[in-house]
Amino acid sequence: MFGSEVIEVGIGMAVLFFFMSLIATALCEALENIIKSRAKYLEQGIGEIFRDLPGFVDKFYRHPLIASLYSGTYQPKAQNLPSYIPRQSFSLALLDLLSDSRTGFSIDALKTSLQTSLADAKQDPNPLRKLLLSVIDTAGGDIDKTRKLLEEWYDGTMDRVSGWYKRRTGYVLAAIGISAAIAFNVDAIAVAKGLIRDKALRAAVVEQAETIVTPAGQTALQGKSLEQLDLDFKSIGFPIGWTLQDGRPYPSPQSCKLTPAGGGEPVLSCDKRSLGILQAIPGWLITALAIMLGAPFWFDVLNKLMVIRSTVKPNEKSPDESSEDRQAKSSTPASPQVLMLRDPPPPEQPPPEAPLADRTQAVHIASNIAVADNVFEPHTWVNDIEDPQRGVV
Repeated sequence: MFGSEVIEVGIGMAVLFFFMSLIATALCEALENIIKSRAKYLEQGIGEIFRDLPGFVDKFYRHPLIASLYSGTYQPKAQNLPSYIPRQSFSLALLDLLSDSRTGFSIDALKTSLQTSLADAKQDPNPLRKLLLSVIDTAGGDIDKTRKLLEEWYDGTMDRVSGWYKRRTGYVLAAIGISAAIAFNVDAIAVAKGLIRDKALRAAVVEQAETIVTPAGQTALQGKSLEQLDLDFKSIGFPIGWTLQDGRPYPSPQSCKLTPAGGGEPVLSCDKRSLGILQAIPGWLITALAIMLGAPFWFDVLNKLMVIRSTVKPNEKSPDESSEDRQAKSSTPASPQVLMLRDPPPPEQPPPEAPLADRTQAVHIASNIAVADNVFEPHTWVNDIEDPQRGVV
């Protein structure tokens, strides 16, 4: 198996891992809607920012700018807390909480308020107090620059919180991936073998991949539910799944095969002594590791493989018949009879002679050039009435 067939097997594996990643991501989002882990990590990050200010987290979440992002009242680790706080809301709420409302907002009033409100901090010198005062001094008394610096500081802290969430999401995806691989019996090794053997399966997978990489296909996938993704995945025809026989589940591609039944349609029979489950474990692990890479990764891989296939496939086509005919004609020597029927090439004709008047004008031009360059003396025409064509002197 060479050329485009190898690419088609790769496309099939990319489609397999892409759909499994989409299903795992949908399961992860459903789990996130239940446990609200993003909101909990955000609250933990806000707590890290204000850890030197006792009770300040409660004031921050109760500020009108932040309270408008969730419903109900603030309770630590509650399910109703927001999973995202805009940077502008953070900076405005922080400056408003740190300023003295009685004297009005100004940089000097903010410095005074900082010194007063942070006086009861646990640590001395207080890291948060030093940071905020450094931000105000760096801004040079400009309130807009102060806000911008505070927002950049907030973004840096949220990047660290995002790292916490991504690590946890990676663990969750690994657990969901191995669970989905076992639940659907998605053995990556068995699927690869099926793609190698079955040309019709490769064609169906490539057709599905062509619809996925189009903009309309991407839009359609974004709006599909978990049940619809499951149906699309099963409709492709990958050698996956379980078979229930005699009250016992069997991994279909590893333990079951079609056997003829008395001239009728073949029947699927499963071998009880088969070690199909043990054979499927390495493939399950490969599928789980592939799911951890995420759907965007496999979508990019699928796009690149489709581009490679579009360049490899035309080169594998045989030359067209017209090209073969031309090659046959060029390689076969012409017979004498054919050569006799051909018209001989016309003889080469000498160039026409220029008229006398043109030759005379050319001689005059050459004479003038020669006189100017002092190379030779010009000729003179003989004025002979009887023979004007006698020549020159």
